Amino acid sequence: MTKLDDMRRPDRGNMLAVLLFITAGPLLWGLHLTIVYMAHTAVCALAASPGAATAILAIVTVALAVLLMLILLDQQRFARLLKVSQEIAERGSYDRIAFFLTLLSLAGILWSGLAVTILSSCAPGR
Repeated sequence: MTKLDDMRRPDRGNMLAVLLFITAGPLLWGLHLTIVYMAHTAVCALAASPGAATAILAIVTVALAVLLMLILLDQQRFARLLKVSQEIAERGSYDRIAFFLTLLSLAGILWSGLAVTILSSCAPGR
């Protein structure tokens, strides 16, 4: 291939792996919100103790926050796990975008998990 062909069709690698690499943080944030709201609603609807709802929220928040921290601390290992090639075009841009989206997702998970310390679980009228 010539240099002109490389410019016209840069190597993007496996796009599904790249998209998963970039959006892993927001996907985990969405998973966090889904699990928290679903579990909280189920626990409160079954008239279980508010402590159980609080425990579920705390466990899910800590588990996903730790997972996001591990991704942030060793982003290259996470990319290798997903088989995102080092040689793809614009890899540095993908790394920065993934880093900031994961950081934003971590902040979102911690912010929504903060509700466990502020709000009482299963409060009537919520």
